[in-house]
Amino acid sequence: MTELPTKSKQIFSTVSEDAKVHLALKEVDVRPPEDDEVVIRIEAATMHPSDFYTGFASAKLDTLEQGGTPEFPTISGSIPPQMFAALTKRIGLEKPIGNEGAGTVIAAGSSDAAQALMGKTVAVLGRQMFAEYITVKAPMCMPVADDVRADECAASVINPLTATGILETTKLEGFKGIVHTAAASTVGQFLLKLCLAEGFPLVNIVRRPEQAQMLREMGATHVCDSSLESFEDDLEQAIFETGAYMAFDAVGGGPLGEQILLAMERAALRGPEAWSVYGSTQPKCLYIYGRLDRRSAQISPRTGFAWRAGGWLTSHFRERVGLKRLFEIRTGIAKQVKTTFKQEFAQRFTLEEVLQVENVKSYGTLTTGKKYLVTPHG
Repeated sequence: MTELPTKSKQIFSTVSEDAKVHLALKEVDVRPPEDDEVVIRIEAATMHPSDFYTGFASAKLDTLEQGGTPEFPTISGSIPPQMFAALTKRIGLEKPIGNEGAGTVIAAGSSDAAQALMGKTVAVLGRQMFAEYITVKAPMCMPVADDVRADECAASVINPLTATGILETTKLEGFKGIVHTAAASTVGQFLLKLCLAEGFPLVNIVRRPEQAQMLREMGATHVCDSSLESFEDDLEQAIFETGAYMAFDAVGGGPLGEQILLAMERAALRGPEAWSVYGSTQPKCLYIYGRLDRRSAQISPRTGFAWRAGGWLTSHFRERVGLKRLFEIRTGIAKQVKTTFKQEFAQRFTLEEVLQVENVKSYGTLTTGKKYLVTPHG
């Protein structure tokens, strides 16, 4: 087994009883791998909204205070009372951050699966990626081709799996088309590529004209801009033409979910024999898989009764399809990290730079389509 470094820098987030969150870069021990584990030198990790929310625990950005030293910086911030009430179970717990990353396997346990990864570049899904070194189970690792760098595959798990899961879930549930919000996002662009490749109907919802233009240039046929007065009519017509009665909503709050279900209902009522005293008989489904809008969702009684709504996560999808299908999906994603699932990053930060208040103002905006990369070793 390769000689291991003994220490690793890693970012942690802790909520305190006084309704504050404290982020700190700390030095921890590197744990040697057990039989079915590997140690990875993390060379790139992505900053997702979930990482930001976990790290900053809904603290207000204008309350953030810088602390610590240049080598081990800290940030503290105040959490609004209405958000703190949901965080009591986190009080006093140090939570590592970073759901996704990639790097080189520098040590491996004795199992065949672990040994097969030795020296390989792998992408990893976990909850501790904002670190120099991590020890994980071998099955958590997705090896990539020898010509793929860590920064090219650091974001090759969550977003690609989300886009693939959206398409597969739609098929599993018997729907023939998809309505997707925040369609200019990375997930939205991936989903568009997948649907174009299969000829699967997709209705893309965006909120700015330039986003609509970008998707049309990529080949999208049905793009609805929520900033236009004609949005609800445009959405109804697109659903009528595509038969897209399955929606995946990354916005989550406010009126958008209701607008989608109402447009589905109106489109369904335009079809033959689609009416009952309870509204259209066309099944409709709205899955919320993100919370870009933190407000409550609202649903009108005018949607009829032939609909359902719920939450959707990639973890739910992974459990649903099982290990065999998940392995097939991951293998397919690994082959496409430089093509279908290629991603660009707006900016890169070291671990120390992540914990600089001025940088939080950049990556904390969570702008659609903008991704940030964390590079633990500079």
